[in-house]
Amino acid sequence: VSEVVELNLDDVDTGAHTVICGAGSMRRRVVTLYGAAAQALRHYIERGRAALTKADGEQALFVNHRGQRLTRQGLWLIIRQYAAAVGIADNITPHALRHSFAAHLLENGAAPEEVQKRMGNLSAGSADTYRRRAHPHGGEVVLDGVRVRPD
Repeated sequence: VSEVVELNLDDVDTGAHTVICGAGSMRRRVVTLYGAAAQALRHYIERGRAALTKADGEQALFVNHRGQRLTRQGLWLIIRQYAAAVGIADNITPHALRHSFAAHLLENGAAPEEVQKRMGNLSAGSADTYRRRAHPHGGEVVLDGVRVRPD
């Protein structure tokens, strides 16, 4: 969650469909977005974010309704609102989405090492835990084909 709210505009290359996660940290990695995820991010930057930011000085990629950097709590509220809108009454959190993404990758044949790389700091033990968990809602992956490319 922290990686998402800490992203800045200059961490995104819409032409190459890449996002640099963990810029400035030891866990820096380049995430490539494909399909609907790349299209949605470009649409957000060009239309949604542009309408929300009032000053040109805000560098945050994701902003709130006041045009300021989105907080962890703000992201959690947005996720909760979308979950309620599609009829998911459970306590959905950003971390639950992370768990679901890892479990989906593993259940569909991704090697644990590949999942660890895609997830950033995922330990081998966590990857095994995700593999054993079933999807509580049988849902589809939210992001369409997220892949990580080493620097």
